[in-house]
Amino acid sequence: MSTASRARRAALERASAFEAPGLALLQGLLMGRPLTVVLAGLVILAAGWPIADADWVANMPPVAVPGLIGLSFAAIGHAVGWPGWRVRLVSLPIGAMLVVSIGAGMVVGDGIGGQLAALVTELRDWLAAINGTELRSGQIEFALFLMTLFYLMGYVGGHLAVRRRFGWFLVGLAGIVVIVTLSNIAGARGPFIVALLATSTLLILHLSTARRHAGWQRRRMRAVPGVALSYVGFVFGFGLVIVMIAGALPTPGSTPFSGAQSWLGRHVVEAQDEFGRLFSGLPSRASFKTLVYGEQVSFGGNPNLTADRLFTVQGSANHYWQARTYTTYTGGGWNTQGARFVAMKDEVPNPDRRRIETVSAFRVDAATDSLFSSGEPVGFNLPAEKLVYPSAASEVLQVRFSDGREFFPTRRNMRYVSRGSVSIATPEELARAGTAYPRWVREGYLQLPASTPDRVRALAAGIVRGQPTQYDRALAIQTYLSQIPYELNIPAPPPGADGVDWFLFSLKKGYCDYYASAMVVMLRSIGIPARFVVGYTQGEYDPATGTYLVRERNYHAWPEAYFPGYGWVPFEPTPGNAVEFEGTPRETEVSPLPPSNGEILDEDLFSEGDEVVPVASPPASPFQLALAALAFSAVAGLILVWYRSWYRLSRLGRPAEIYAKTRLLATIVGFPPKPSQTPHEYGRFLASRMPRDAAAVLAISNAYAAARYGAGIGSMAATKEAERAWRSLRWGLLMRLLRSWRAEKPAERAAAGQA
Repeated sequence: MSTASRARRAALERASAFEAPGLALLQGLLMGRPLTVVLAGLVILAAGWPIADADWVANMPPVAVPGLIGLSFAAIGHAVGWPGWRVRLVSLPIGAMLVVSIGAGMVVGDGIGGQLAALVTELRDWLAAINGTELRSGQIEFALFLMTLFYLMGYVGGHLAVRRRFGWFLVGLAGIVVIVTLSNIAGARGPFIVALLATSTLLILHLSTARRHAGWQRRRMRAVPGVALSYVGFVFGFGLVIVMIAGALPTPGSTPFSGAQSWLGRHVVEAQDEFGRLFSGLPSRASFKTLVYGEQVSFGGNPNLTADRLFTVQGSANHYWQARTYTTYTGGGWNTQGARFVAMKDEVPNPDRRRIETVSAFRVDAATDSLFSSGEPVGFNLPAEKLVYPSAASEVLQVRFSDGREFFPTRRNMRYVSRGSVSIATPEELARAGTAYPRWVREGYLQLPASTPDRVRALAAGIVRGQPTQYDRALAIQTYLSQIPYELNIPAPPPGADGVDWFLFSLKKGYCDYYASAMVVMLRSIGIPARFVVGYTQGEYDPATGTYLVRERNYHAWPEAYFPGYGWVPFEPTPGNAVEFEGTPRETEVSPLPPSNGEILDEDLFSEGDEVVPVASPPASPFQLALAALAFSAVAGLILVWYRSWYRLSRLGRPAEIYAKTRLLATIVGFPPKPSQTPHEYGRFLASRMPRDAAAVLAISNAYAAARYGAGIGSMAATKEAERAWRSLRWGLLMRLLRSWRAEKPAERAAAGQA
């Protein structure tokens, strides 16, 4: 290189070094590692924000704190020049001590030693429960898991971002954490999503810009600060536009994991159940219903039922899902005062005739301690306790789970199999049942308060006048009540008013609670034992899977009358247009309803998601397997060829990459270079063969020659001109290839004809 050329290059370098020093300083700040640390810290804060808002574990420090500490170790280690192994040797033990100290501070103990001992005992007992069936609170373990996760997120993500300018690990892990967290909390999700998108986008774009600038420096390309800052401004502006668009879009209302759970099937459900067992003490922050059936229920106004999903059932057809039975009428509602819960084992089969056993598999999405059954509860595959009166211990009024009740109402997504007993007696059989009621039935189920209005009794007596049997009398009262208009939007009875009297003579409309209560009271007034039962109708049936979806609007109350020798039989006085019957096939006649087959259900067949039962696919034939293997090999081969011949060229630097791709396409078209040609010579040769694209070809060859033979010092302007030229030239080469291929076809057909 001549002396004049060296002097001219030195002058250009000095000019670029002193041009716009303010812009150069700003460029250094935008590309530097301090900004990397700041943006990575903001990503960690965005990931920890929804967890702090959920407040799953009391007295737990913000999870972002250990994440920021781990990030600080990674940044300081790089700043002082330590190798990675030395930073890990120091930071990982300190992180472990930090997590252990946080866990020890959350348990009760006498001093530091006592707290550490209590922590060790808690962890030992929790680990032992993994292979058993014991329910564990899991709050301490969950806190330790979160602290460890965020510390490793901060350290590993910070190490990759600061040292290797790679931010996808930190962004990806933070995104998974936020998605899982938002799937389990209620309320607005938009602010959390926007915060994560904003910080993640800025970090990724910053690191991308920094890598581009480092590539310019390695290739000793003159990067004018104004041009570099224009690139930075463009990518940052593009990222902010993406964040603004994402913030304006509606937030999905469904949990992101619902589709994945349907896809993974029962394995995900089993893992979810196991998580619920080992972390039963974590309060659920998701939006869900809580179903509690107290010892009394009162008449009210509009119940405001929603379409929220409560549970799904696979099993017996044409039966209601029973929750609780009430025995004592007070005028203002019903109660079970005096009843108590005792341990429940499988009940002795009902001695009454014409009853069958039903089996149902439940998946309950609401938070409840009650166990549902189809008909009278007989047995469950979970430890349970039953509500009974001491004077009639065989009458099960309600069943609730007994193992881990201290965690209610945080225990959701329960799965269990229940067995129930339902009547299949025919109307003719019930009409012959007679009136020989057992003593406990007469004493418990003919009760009415002295304040019951006489006109209610008189109405019942008038309705059944002339009916020969108890069954006919019950059917007459059911028919009369079913003609009263159904209405949800009603006022509550006035203070002191009898609810049934208010319904029959003043309001003259109502919903299931009023119909069922009126029929029970009227039956008792004419000497027929009856009781008030609450639960749910069948719900929406999917014939493909044999599964029922039960929503809150399927809440229902119905009366049951006792027939000697046949037991309790349900009746239905509520009109057929009631909201709880939507999507449910309803019998117009009094039960008994059509029996189920009584087969025991395989609990593993019951899956979560959209009530989809996995169906086994037929095995693939050898031909299908061979075809799939061939297709996979072809795709893999294409990917390998694309990688080796095209993608790897990006490692050469931008000018060399564009030149290599141009030469490759030109060779395929039919214009290969000669070994003796320089880039300029090949550029002129290709330009002569493609006169329409001659300017683009020469721009590419000149940019490559300047970067390759100019001692590594290229021009940003030349590189950008080569990029613009490549965008137009590649299409010209592809179109020329297509034209040459189409031109060869007629020649081939003519040669074949001559042969």
